[in-house]
Amino acid sequence: MSDLLDASKRGDLARVQKLIGEGVDVNSSNNRGWTPLHWASREGHVEVVKALLAVKAEVNKSSNNGWTPLLQASSSGHLEIVRVLLDAKAEVNKANMWGETPLYWASRKGFLEVVKTLLAADVEVDKEAGSHGESPLSYASREGHVEIVKVLLAAKAKMNTVDSDSSRTPLWWASHNGHVDVVRTLLNAGADMNKRDKFGMTPIDIALAKGGNTPSTSQEREEDQFEAGVPFSSVLVEEDFGETDPFEDPPPVASSRHMKIVDLLLRKGIHQGTYTLEMAINDGLENKYRQIYDEQKQGFLSLKHATPGKKDEENKPGKKLPLHLAKRSIIDFLGGKNKTKKSKKKTKKTKKTKKTIRKRKNYKHSNK
Repeated sequence: MSDLLDASKRGDLARVQKLIGEGVDVNSSNNRGWTPLHWASREGHVEVVKALLAVKAEVNKSSNNGWTPLLQASSSGHLEIVRVLLDAKAEVNKANMWGETPLYWASRKGFLEVVKTLLAADVEVDKEAGSHGESPLSYASREGHVEIVKVLLAAKAKMNTVDSDSSRTPLWWASHNGHVDVVRTLLNAGADMNKRDKFGMTPIDIALAKGGNTPSTSQEREEDQFEAGVPFSSVLVEEDFGETDPFEDPPPVASSRHMKIVDLLLRKGIHQGTYTLEMAINDGLENKYRQIYDEQKQGFLSLKHATPGKKDEENKPGKKLPLHLAKRSIIDFLGGKNKTKKSKKKTKKTKKTKKTIRKRKNYKHSNK
């Protein structure tokens, strides 16, 4: 490793400045194509990054495997360096040889502020990465980064997009890995709970399968963890990909989380009318379905004056109220926004009418 590469990696600013003054090439690289700017960006040495950029270090130079300084900084969570590189015109959507972008890595590793910064830089929010073809939202959901899931959804990320390898949605992966808050967030955003992967498994299928197969002893848990592969705890760099498959499943999650997810999916599907009794029978959930259905029905009927809206054509006299219309009908009956606006408008009109009458009386009195 050259002196400048080594000094940049260590964050030795004084040494970097001395070597720059001596005319050392700031864009020189090692046998993997890493420049001083790659090393400084990866290791988080912001002052070194600024010094290198000040003497025209190539901000978008790719290593042999396509890693740019911005990719290195984003995958390491170095927010200030990400901002400095973007200010220096770093290409926000430039990917490595696996198709992985800065947003993909920041979303995958859980660096919320980095994700927000990249989203503000006109990034491609749904760009798929790698041979498995997962989007940033898919991987954030898979890893359980609920706050990142929320900001990606706010940025119009496609919630029902499937990865090219297994046709699995973000909701499917969150259900598989037991991330209750992510599942709730995706369902509230309107994610399709009935979308099947290439093996025919829906999110509720996989949650049931994982919930019923959590190892019971510590030895079994350790064996399953070893076979499943542990998520990376350190920053991934190019050489890591040789012996480790980054797509391996994380260790098993407690069964209670998966059963909570089953309950969430059932309640949402029953309320929306997207999960039927027939589906529940096929999934072995008939009793649970009937229990939740009855709970929702009783909850609706117990509301004071809760009757179908008069203007609701689907709820004609003598017809049973469908559960998925309950919320709308309650809003209709209790008034909702439209009725409130009408009421205000009527009040204004009444005041105006009274004022006009007073004016007319005064006019008649003055002309007597």
